[in-house]
Amino acid sequence: MGDYSPLGTLLINEQAKEDFSEDVVDYVFLHEVGHDQMGFIGRTLFWSFYLTFGLLFFAGIIAFPRTLVTAFQSAPSTVMLPVYLVVGIGTTIAAILPFVAICWIDETLAELFTISKIGRAQYRSVLDEVKEESSAGLLHKIRLRIQYPPEALILWIASKKGVGG
Repeated sequence: MGDYSPLGTLLINEQAKEDFSEDVVDYVFLHEVGHDQMGFIGRTLFWSFYLTFGLLFFAGIIAFPRTLVTAFQSAPSTVMLPVYLVVGIGTTIAAILPFVAICWIDETLAELFTISKIGRAQYRSVLDEVKEESSAGLLHKIRLRIQYPPEALILWIASKKGVGG
């Protein structure tokens, strides 16, 4: 839902402005402003990590079927097959995790900025409104789970850091 430009995000999501309350539009704006809080150097470094780990993520996804086939073909016996499968799946997960970690860090920082401006209670109510209005399909939900950390984790971090009292 954005391109790290608050104005661009709202323009791209013009329909969302009609579907949601002013609180949700403010939340989206603050979230995108939160992404920009790192400054130019921090954002540039973050994008280099995003691109590097993003490529690794896609390589892991693309290689996964081949990894499983290779595990089945290479296992010297059926007894060793689970070991080969664990190694293949573990390699894929190892390729995917850095991308997920960098996404979660970036999104958590943006969410913490938003919480610092609107508070934890309003943050919860805005997310509840978005969930009620959302009609996301399965693939969209999977992408959201990969890209965004769970709400409970963000709220836990906010409470530990004393953000958004």
